[in-house]
Parts: sequence; C-alpha cells; structure tokens
Amino acid sequence: MALKKLLGINFEVVDDPYTALKRFGAVLVIGDDALRMVDAGYQHVADVGELWRERVGLPLVYAVMVVTRNYREQDLDRVINGIEDSLTAFEKDPGSVIQYTANRLGVSRELIRQYFSAIRYRVDDRVISGINEELRLFNINNCLRYLTIN
Repeated sequence: MALKKLLGINFEVVDDPYTALKRFGAVLVIGDDALRMVDAGYQHVADVGELWRERVGLPLVYAVMVVTRNYREQDLDRVINGIEDSLTAFEKDPGSVIQYTANRLGVSRELIRQYFSAIRYRVDDRVISGINEELRLFNINNCLRYLTIN
C-alpha cells in the first residue's frame, strides 16, 4: 500500500520472487526472502521504509498490536510486559538473536546486525504520528480512534 500510494505503482502478487524478477525485471520483496536476496548480491533499489520517511517525513509502521473492544487490562499488560522484557534483553545483548536469525535465514551476521539496527523498536510520539498518517493516507476510517501514548 505504501508504494502504491507514494509512487502510483500497482503490484501483482507472485509466489516466487526469483522467477518474477526474470519476468518483470524488478520485484518488491519483503521479509526473509528480501534479506536472502540482498545477502546474495541482488541489487537493492529502494527500501519502502526509507522512501516513506523521505516522502512523508514520518516513520512507516509495519506492525501494530490490536486488541478487541472487551480486552482484559491484565492480559494486555502481561503481553506488553513480555514484549518489553524481550526487547530489553535484546538491547543488552543482541548477539544471540543476530546469530540465530542469520543461521535460520542462511545470511550473513552483518546483514542481520544492520537490519536490526535500522528498526525502531520503541513507540514514541513520532511513531504514533506515523501510524495516524498511514491511517489518513490509506483512508482507513474504521479505527475507533487515532492512537495516542498514555
């Protein structure tokens, strides 16, 4: 959605990015396959998050946590605390996660280190502004309310 909005490009969903690259000459690849292709030396033309930041001036948020309307506060707190504990442990010593991820994907540790260092993990006012701008630009009106930090 971000590239379609920013560049007016429509995409065809494909099963195999390597075959699609031969067919189309360029592909948008996300996730593990993108990291594998970069590590294998395929030319990286644009990063969606970087392009978004340049054009919109805010971070592109790739994931959010949502809850049902009738969630239990203690359940949400338990999830948030678990995420915070995991993030704190990662920030203190990212080496084991970097090694595990590099091994799992079959890519270099340096690529994973760079990838993890480019990700914003903490939610702040700027991230919330980015989410709200995405909702506005993508015309997503079915959210109960725009997000704020408590």
